[in-house]
Amino acid sequence: MIAVMDFMDLRDLREYLARNGRRVFIWDRKCQLLLSVAKGLGYLHSLFIIHRDLKSRNILMDSKKGVKLVDCGIINEDIQSTITQGVGTFRWMAPKMLPTQ
Repeated sequence: MIAVMDFMDLRDLREYLARNGRRVFIWDRKCQLLLSVAKGLGYLHSLFIIHRDLKSRNILMDSKKGVKLVDCGIINEDIQSTITQGVGTFRWMAPKMLPTQ
């Protein structure tokens, strides 16, 4: 087995936001990050794959290569609309996705 890893020097988005203030994370950089995440999710959705746990800890940042979506432990093909219910991090879920009962 071979593992290839990228070094993401800015770490995850949550750590980056905690370490740096608003003055460092300017709007141009924010928009660039949002566009990269949206493109990544768009690519996954084009393959009928949903991430199911998108949060700041699962967005890794690099000063040269941009951003990457990680934590594919609960990534899955979108076979049924109910397959996502109750999966992911509760703090970041939409209220309609929370388990009933």
